[in-house]
Amino acid sequence: MRFQKKPAAIPVVRDELNKYSGEVSRQLQGTRIGEIGSDAKIIVEDYPLLPVRRRFWEHCFRQIDAAGTSSQLRSQLRIIHDAVDKLANRPLGALVPGDELFDALAPEMVNTGVLLRELNEKIIALSPDWKSGDQLARRVCGLIVLISKLPREAGADIGVRTTKEHLADLLVDDLRGDNGKLRDDVESTLNRLVTLGVLMPVENEFRLQTREGSEWDRESRIDRRN
Repeated sequence: MRFQKKPAAIPVVRDELNKYSGEVSRQLQGTRIGEIGSDAKIIVEDYPLLPVRRRFWEHCFRQIDAAGTSSQLRSQLRIIHDAVDKLANRPLGALVPGDELFDALAPEMVNTGVLLRELNEKIIALSPDWKSGDQLARRVCGLIVLISKLPREAGADIGVRTTKEHLADLLVDDLRGDNGKLRDDVESTLNRLVTLGVLMPVENEFRLQTREGSEWDRESRIDRRN
């Protein structure tokens, strides 16, 4: 999908993307869907959806939509259109964040059994418990769900992981923002969610805890203290 730009806006958008090329280039660097040379030819047309994130969404669509409904072109266009529409009144530099796809697909994921209702309710319940206006905890968990559905077998693994680095990459929604602070906030949010028993660390990645898993983890911590 490409977004048409007014001729006069094209050089303005390109200058903005060039100005923040460092942030653009670091998106999912080292994975199979990271920045490639041909992105330069389409990045202005793709904006405000970065080519890297478009590829991420495409892989997520294929894995999440077991019934083959949301992966149809019309459904994809609707989701992307709605995501872009949310940025209509934001200044140049705003980006469609990677977690936007979770918000669009979560209800259907629950209905088709791709996402446990228990986990979805746990994510929804985070919102009123956190004071930050951007609901970072909820956004982090939504991304973890998406990434956890991606295949890891040889040949199909694109290398995207639920690490603090990849999660932060996909959460950047403003090229002009303080994204160094965002990355710090993502790390502290992950640590807080682990303490609350919402997430479980697995080496340098994170997994959502089911109710049973949270109870087991809480009991094991009590045992260790005793």
